[in-house]
Amino acid sequence: MQNNTQIFCISALEPAIDRHPLTVAPDTPLLNAIAQMSQHDRQISNVSIQNAARARCVLVMQETQIVGLLEEGDVVRLVASGMNLANVKIEEVMSQPVRVLKIAETIDISAALSILNQHNLSHLPVLDDTDRLVGIVTHESITKALQPTSEIAQQELLQKSIYQQSISMPNTEARSLETTTERILSTDGIANNIIFATDITPSSQTTEALQSSESVVRSVITNAPIILYSINSEGVFTLSEGKGLESLGLAPGEVVGQSVFDIYRNNTDILEKLVLVLAGKKNEWIGKLGDFVYDNRATSLRNENGQIIGMIGLAIDITQRQRAEEARQESEERFRIMADNAAVLIWMTDRNGRCIFVNKPYLDFTGKTLEELGANWGESIHPEDRHRCLNTYLSASNARQKFTIEYRMRRADGEYCWILDKGIPRFTSSGNFVGYVGSGIDISERKASEEEKLKAIASLQESEQKLSLHVEQTPLAVIEWNLNFEVTKWNLAAQNIFGYSESEAKGRHAYSLIIPQSARDRVGQIWNQLLTKTGGTRSTNENITKLGETIICDWYNTPLRNTEGMVIGVASLAQDITQQVEAQIELQLAYEELEMRVEVRTAEVWQANEQLKNEINERKRTEAELRATTSRLTALITNLQAGILVEDESRQIILVNQAFCTMFGVKAPPNALIGLDCSQSTLEHKYLFVSPEKFVQRMEEIIARRQVITNEEILLTNGRILERDYVPIFVEENYCGHLWMHRDITSRKLAEVALLMTQQRLQYLLSSSPAVIYSCKASEDYGTTFISENVRSVFGYEAREFLEEPNFWRDRVHPEEIDEVMTGLAKLFDEEHHTHEYRFLHKDGTYRWMHDEAKLVRDKAGNLLEIVGYWADITERKQLEEDIRLALAKEKELGELKSQFITTTSHEFRTPLSTILSSAELLEHYRHKWAEEKQLTHLHRIQKSVKHMTQLLNNVLIIGASEAETLKFHPSPLDLTKLCRDIVEEVQLSDNALHSINLTIYQQPSSCHLDKNLLQQILSNLLANAIMYSPKGSTVEFSLRCLNEYAVFEVRDEGIGIPPEDQPRVFESFYRAGNVGNIPGAGLGLAIVKKCVQLHGGEITLESKIGVGTTFTVTLPISY
Repeated sequence: MQNNTQIFCISALEPAIDRHPLTVAPDTPLLNAIAQMSQHDRQISNVSIQNAARARCVLVMQETQIVGLLEEGDVVRLVASGMNLANVKIEEVMSQPVRVLKIAETIDISAALSILNQHNLSHLPVLDDTDRLVGIVTHESITKALQPTSEIAQQELLQKSIYQQSISMPNTEARSLETTTERILSTDGIANNIIFATDITPSSQTTEALQSSESVVRSVITNAPIILYSINSEGVFTLSEGKGLESLGLAPGEVVGQSVFDIYRNNTDILEKLVLVLAGKKNEWIGKLGDFVYDNRATSLRNENGQIIGMIGLAIDITQRQRAEEARQESEERFRIMADNAAVLIWMTDRNGRCIFVNKPYLDFTGKTLEELGANWGESIHPEDRHRCLNTYLSASNARQKFTIEYRMRRADGEYCWILDKGIPRFTSSGNFVGYVGSGIDISERKASEEEKLKAIASLQESEQKLSLHVEQTPLAVIEWNLNFEVTKWNLAAQNIFGYSESEAKGRHAYSLIIPQSARDRVGQIWNQLLTKTGGTRSTNENITKLGETIICDWYNTPLRNTEGMVIGVASLAQDITQQVEAQIELQLAYEELEMRVEVRTAEVWQANEQLKNEINERKRTEAELRATTSRLTALITNLQAGILVEDESRQIILVNQAFCTMFGVKAPPNALIGLDCSQSTLEHKYLFVSPEKFVQRMEEIIARRQVITNEEILLTNGRILERDYVPIFVEENYCGHLWMHRDITSRKLAEVALLMTQQRLQYLLSSSPAVIYSCKASEDYGTTFISENVRSVFGYEAREFLEEPNFWRDRVHPEEIDEVMTGLAKLFDEEHHTHEYRFLHKDGTYRWMHDEAKLVRDKAGNLLEIVGYWADITERKQLEEDIRLALAKEKELGELKSQFITTTSHEFRTPLSTILSSAELLEHYRHKWAEEKQLTHLHRIQKSVKHMTQLLNNVLIIGASEAETLKFHPSPLDLTKLCRDIVEEVQLSDNALHSINLTIYQQPSSCHLDKNLLQQILSNLLANAIMYSPKGSTVEFSLRCLNEYAVFEVRDEGIGIPPEDQPRVFESFYRAGNVGNIPGAGLGLAIVKKCVQLHGGEITLESKIGVGTTFTVTLPISY
């Protein structure tokens, strides 16, 4: 027997490829994929190391293309993050892109192992020359490939020893080797010793990591409320794990070996679902086991030939979640039923004021959907109330307080109703404000009732004022008595008639006050009649004044009754008629004397009668003609609506019409008044007028002057107003009488008063409205015919300025918009209504944005009369719209800058990554053919690319820390001279001496406290930018000087310069000047410089000219 010791070096990659990796589609549920990985873990003892490797990752395949990878470490991180994995698909969490290896490339096991270690990979998919998946290479598959071949294994194994050792090679780190020695007997009887040496450094490291990951995964399965199970094709449990088994009273593995047909014989629903999965159908369901609810995900397991060998499933205990969801749904349903059946309008908003719920009565009321209401719920509020409502809501929202408000809201039929709305802030259990919930009720009827009540009160007050005025101004004495016949009310006229003041009269009995002894019996009878019978009385009595004079008065008495009809007093009107009575007596005496004279004159007339006969006959013809004319005139006067009264020169009535009798309450027909003395009639009826004596005096004055009087107004005590004309009648210059014409103008006067009140109300509304009301001519110059006085508060101009100057309005419309405004006005004649917005010159010299709405006014015949409209100052709204537009533009620009940054950053990463990959692959394949210098060149390229990527990542991290306000300032003693020199040396080294940097230090500070890291960022970025944007061979000037307590750094280059329009924004994140062209960069350097300078409490300035260069000056305080 011979002893041979041989060392086999297996260099081919083929044996190390696992050709049956675990693969799933992108839309596979994550829990199903995890279950499959766990199931393979259970089969390690049966399928060997390949399936163990397969269990630790899963490839995500889109048809034949690899689109992602999921490893055990990814699963551990997802579970640790607390993420809800129930509905997550694997494509949402897989790692991508996936680094792959082409089998066509000339590569051995050691090179594959190098790639795994270099890129810190656990799994390396292998593709053929058509990019189809061949298999996967892992540390475990390489280890398996280095084990004895099947041919040797079939020989008789004599002896085998395996041991591990650590060895150190020159210029390399320590490595772990596993040496396997096998003594076998060959077919010819010769004994051989075969030694296998395997570098297991990565494998041992990976094994430790996998063991750690497996431990974490096992901990998750053991402690999470889930059940992981598998069933073979016979329906027998082969796996049952998870903490969720405790809820069912089971221990892990307790049901292994039991048949599902036995366990679920009474639960056909679950049994049917398991059978479907065993039949090859993927199934997901939510079902109950006992008192618990589980979310089940199950899938079939197939062997390499596609045959179903069983199934695997994952059940998650969602009992609490299900109960909470049912309770929430039940609560929501109860709330919705109550809300939809409530007789109020219920609403709910989120924290941003957007309407997220309204009940059915609210939807029916507004006629809108919830989506239409949304953020526009305020559009249904009356325009006059909208601003007040929104302010109330916003103020309450900012203060997180309740609010109550009344406003008008438009119903579905277009009518506005008054709403009483109450809102209450909503908070989460943690106290976070989430919006408002509120309710509104229709108070239109209450509002209408209140308005009617206010009108009634106003009308009553007006009536009381009028009555009080009449009582105080009437010439009649107004007296009220209580049941004891004592004075309770005494007006001014009573004081004038009887001489007693109100204070003297009140409380005194009538007998002791104004009734003489001789009249008391008669007055007592009248008093008893007033207290015991219905109706009033009228009487003429003698009375005594305060001075003891006896006067004669007409009394009009009526009882005062309460709401129950009981007499509570008496009201009396008294008129002093002493002068009329005396006049009547004198008239009677005069009448008797006149009769005596008439008898004497009759005799004389008789004598002259004969003489007059002839004259009479002569006159008959003339009289006949006169009668005919008089008849026609009488007929005309009789039918006039005005009251006509004609008197002769002695004031005898010679003509009167029915309108006059009706006007003054004369019951006798007009003919019965002919021949009566109008003077006497005037005295009898003077009390119909407010000032009787003045009325009589004025009549006598008019008659005496004998001049035409027109449109003179007189007031009657019943409140009517008359207008009279006086026309003296002259025949051949001889006065022969006069004509009175009276017209009742009460209605006209009331209309004038109403019109005046309406004008005053309108003027108040116009002056208090925020909008300016106007009217103008419907012609080309559009001259203003009316404008409300509040134009002064809106535009600063007086209203008369618009009226006096025809083109006043037109000349102050902004020149850029006058043509458009005039064109819009021209359209008004076709559209009848037009709205436009334009700028108008304020008196202070500024232009204000105005909303102008105009409408044509036509008469009933359709003829054009004028244009009416209103202006409203919308400058603030325009400014708000402009601010929103600028904010949107700013946001859009920021998004574009971020997109540009992502594109630029991707490019910045892609370039060095490509360099690294290219150089690595070249070194991998050709390093044994290249000289050391060429190898170093590629290594330097890799190092430079890594440094570039590191710097870019550092910039991004600094910007992120700055935005998150986690970038801190830590000053410490610092040698500025050394730091500046080190930075210059570092920048020049990375520049490969393509530019010159002149460092000039004018003065070194004796002591300096600055943040070294932040200062390095400032100076490195400024110098790097100066080199980047300067032509090769140019010089960068870098200087340091100290002024008092400040250090001043200046960097000046000879580069492309910064355009003036970009200079204000170069310190913004992601912003780059418009002239950088293809020069690489992410737009972060100057932003970082600015942030670091601000943290120092310093300042940075720049000066730049296109094509000349740029100078940055940084000033920092050096002591803190």
